[in-house]
Amino acid sequence: MFFSLQRNERIFVGATPERLLAGETDTIYTAAVAGSIERGQTADEDQTLGAALLHSAKNLHEHQIVVDRIRKAIAPFTQNQVTVGERTLLKNRDIQHLYAPIVGKRQAKGPTFLDMIDQLHPTPALGGEPKEAALHWLRHQEPVGRGLYGAPIGWLSLAEDGGEFAVGIRSAVLYKQHALLYAGCGIVADSVAIEERAETSVKFQPMKRGISDEDPATNHD
Repeated sequence: MFFSLQRNERIFVGATPERLLAGETDTIYTAAVAGSIERGQTADEDQTLGAALLHSAKNLHEHQIVVDRIRKAIAPFTQNQVTVGERTLLKNRDIQHLYAPIVGKRQAKGPTFLDMIDQLHPTPALGGEPKEAALHWLRHQEPVGRGLYGAPIGWLSLAEDGGEFAVGIRSAVLYKQHALLYAGCGIVADSVAIEERAETSVKFQPMKRGISDEDPATNHD
């Protein structure tokens, strides 16, 4: 999902793979996206990498944390009628993720769509788990604020209490001739720092392509 939000001379843009929440009168839709691996240079290599991701204990654990949190967060809004779909691969140009669709039936006269957005944000991959303890730690440990990075960004329906919001990742703030790019990784106990750094570099590529005439996939500086 591509997005662009402009205020005066600053523009927040991105190409996010992650839906936060879509809502209709009777149904809400979200997804668990977590656990990543690069794309292959050939079809066979890509399939091998995808299979490795689907069988990675570390990445399956990371993905399950997100599934469990989302299911718990939306259960009160859905009379516990939540369906988690089959775990599959979400393949983007540079990277592939573990993905599972999540659907819930909305309560009649229940919380508003924006109330549900507030409950879901931030997802565990952005804000940590358990939520309150992780957010407290991040507020005191991160050296600078995130701005709109990871924020809910989307639209509201004028006809019903619904709409669609994405998670503002794979993003950048543009200002005149300057760009501040954002990307990151979900960290769990089995994470390896050098591998997470390499994964973050891959996640920067969509934004780097957007501000450069050169394809960053061919630039090894």
